[in-house]
Amino acid sequence: MKKLHYIWITLVILAAIFILIQIFGRPSNASSIPTGSSAPNKGFYLLNGTYTNLNAYSGKEVLLYIVTTWCSTCAEGTQTLGKNIAFFNSRNVSVLEVEAYRDFGYAGPTINQFVNTYAGQSSRYITQGYSGYNLTKTYDPKGYLDIYYLISPSGKILYVNGEPSATLNQLEAAINEA
Repeated sequence: MKKLHYIWITLVILAAIFILIQIFGRPSNASSIPTGSSAPNKGFYLLNGTYTNLNAYSGKEVLLYIVTTWCSTCAEGTQTLGKNIAFFNSRNVSVLEVEAYRDFGYAGPTINQFVNTYAGQSSRYITQGYSGYNLTKTYDPKGYLDIYYLISPSGKILYVNGEPSATLNQLEAAINEA
């Protein structure tokens, strides 16, 4: 009987930890780069090896999605973006998906394999690249497995969140308001 009591206590504690992680472990509008701020001009590598930066996208609305290629919520997010690429295209939003710097130290597929697998035919509409150290540290200082920023044509942060598969409605609303 005493053993059963300890099992229940353990389950309650684990459930509480899980709930706290769900509440406090996700990106939100309260990120290190507040909504309304200028998007820092940080660099990344395109698939062809060309080094570029976010200023190259000025004049365009951009969805910057930073992922790790071994993460299941990132895969779901990429799949969601792929399924909704017509919406982004109709609103002239360029989707830029970059792998976090060195995939946070874990092995995963290349960003190209990852996006092609999960976005399918829509992958051709997603610009893919590898984040430089400074871009990852600036845009994802807490090391979230996936985080995205909606950046205006003038370079202002319009919206920040993570897990597009769970937050697509809010992202679409932010795009429609822009």
